[in-house]
Amino acid sequence: MDAAQTPVGVIGLGHMGSRVASKLLEAGFDLRVWDRDAGTREALAGQGATAASSPLDAASGVAAAFSVLADDDAVREIVLDGRVLDALPESAVFADLSTTSIELARELAEAGSEAGVEVLDVEMSGSTPQVEAGELVLLVGGSSETLERARPFLTAISKTIVHLGGPGAGAIGKLVTNTLLGIGMEALAEGIALGEAAGLDRDRLLDMLDQLAVVAPAHKPKIALAREDKYPVAFALRLMSKDFGLALDLARELGIQLPATEASARIAAEELEAATEDVDFAAVIRRMTRGVNDAPQARSTST
Repeated sequence: MDAAQTPVGVIGLGHMGSRVASKLLEAGFDLRVWDRDAGTREALAGQGATAASSPLDAASGVAAAFSVLADDDAVREIVLDGRVLDALPESAVFADLSTTSIELARELAEAGSEAGVEVLDVEMSGSTPQVEAGELVLLVGGSSETLERARPFLTAISKTIVHLGGPGAGAIGKLVTNTLLGIGMEALAEGIALGEAAGLDRDRLLDMLDQLAVVAPAHKPKIALAREDKYPVAFALRLMSKDFGLALDLARELGIQLPATEASARIAAEELEAATEDVDFAAVIRRMTRGVNDAPQARSTST
């Protein structure tokens, strides 16, 4: 495949979508991009992409198109209601990289079949540093044949591609992944709160946690945020809260209990409501440690 002669469209240029677009540009693809924010479109145009005037424009005549949108409502409005799949050539592949419900992933596959377009649900495991480094793990739902056709595009933005099954399988895999990610973040926040309340010096406590294998690699970078008590977005808390909701909806549908997920979702929702700006999901550390040092039981162990 001659990347320079292969047009690709990216719809949605948020924290992840803009970086996906940049990686495709680095790989040499003829890229067309669209976002509601004209400034974001123009920023990618400055890197060599073509700024599309609409989602339909971004999808017209391309070999592959990606949507990287916030949630079900955005995908439904822009892709389904906006009839993006109908704008794609019949030979094109469409991959939704948004974290959506399983039902919507399957609905997209059905709509693609009706439009004569092959559709994959492709979920990204990793955040902004991983996509910038080309180290995303992609969790894919859809046919193996469609995946092989899409592989040259997906390889440009990832280090590993895992095919989990038919339509919706990628969405299930992402909910499992983000459930683990969110619960692990809450566990880290509670560990910090416990150590501080018991009198450990915060910096020494964070130094310790930074050395421990029990703190997952995905959570270790958040220790630096805790040191400053500032939480700029890599993976937004609002998106984690949304994913918790999707996971709990699925659990209720399946008739199973997820008590740790329920507790973590509650803390995330509380911090989201209290936040005055868009914050990273690690901001639950702030929620758990707020007022700890003022607690009556807090005592110093410093020497």
